[in-house]
Amino acid sequence: MCRGLFGTALFNRNDVLANALLNFAILHKIQVTQKYLTKGHTQMECDSVHVCIERKLKNREIKLPSDYVKASREANRSPEPYEVIQLSHRLFKDYSKLEWHRYSSIRPGKDHVVTDIKALNYDPNST
Repeated sequence: MCRGLFGTALFNRNDVLANALLNFAILHKIQVTQKYLTKGHTQMECDSVHVCIERKLKNREIKLPSDYVKASREANRSPEPYEVIQLSHRLFKDYSKLEWHRYSSIRPGKDHVVTDIKALNYDPNST
């Protein structure tokens, strides 16, 4: 999974996202590793995808969400178009609700801050 859309430290280093990823790992019985970008090493595979889509959107009027879908598919033709999956609202859960929380904090100890975290591993067998 390419998580390039969640680029800011405060957005992706929080207990809500951590609990959502842990619940996903448990539900699907898979191990998930969430890696954080390190200063000076910020290039991700999905960066080139974003650039292609942004170029396709340039000088284009967007009236509906389906216009983004069409532009995303058209952004790459070779070797094949990008796969676009549209999501509906029923697929989303509000992970800020306490019923989904297994952990109230992801801080690595008393004196550490979340920006010290380099990666989090979500293992359904060791919760």
